[in-house]
Amino acid sequence: MAEAQIILSHSRESGIVAIASGEQYPRAHTALTESGFQRDNDAFLRQARLSAPHRRPPLLPGAENTDEGGVHGADGV
Repeated sequence: MAEAQIILSHSRESGIVAIASGEQYPRAHTALTESGFQRDNDAFLRQARLSAPHRRPPLLPGAENTDEGGVHGADGV
């Protein structure tokens, strides 16, 4: 089966930058467009939405400090 690949990167100016490649790149283009990316020449762009400066919460041992997705400190503690 032919494949499609999406390479992701981050730019302070552009936000999230995605480049589709592979034999089935049109499928990757569709997935990116449906995910909210906008085409800009050969790349797709999506603005990162951080309303405040990003601050990683401290990692504390124990399951009580993880959300359902396993993210530590998700409750902001």
